[in-house]
Amino acid sequence: MVLFILLSGSPPFYADERSDLFSKIKNCDYEFDQQNWGNISNEAKDLVSRIFIIDPKKRLTCDQMLNHPWMNMELDNNKQLKRDNLS
Repeated sequence: MVLFILLSGSPPFYADERSDLFSKIKNCDYEFDQQNWGNISNEAKDLVSRIFIIDPKKRLTCDQMLNHPWMNMELDNNKQLKRDNLS
């Protein structure tokens, strides 16, 4: 969940009613909306989607997360790390 918030600036689960929120959490019901995720790489989205899996046997382990291609990408010195819409 922390990675989701760090990348998008918003929590993965939101609902007006507590019961709806718990249902979304329980069912891992999230989305990569264009407003918050439009500038996020497909590799980062892939990592998040492999972490947000209900079945722990199918979810990435810590070692697998650390070995994910997004975690091992080298930064391009010409790219800015700050997103345009963040201050």
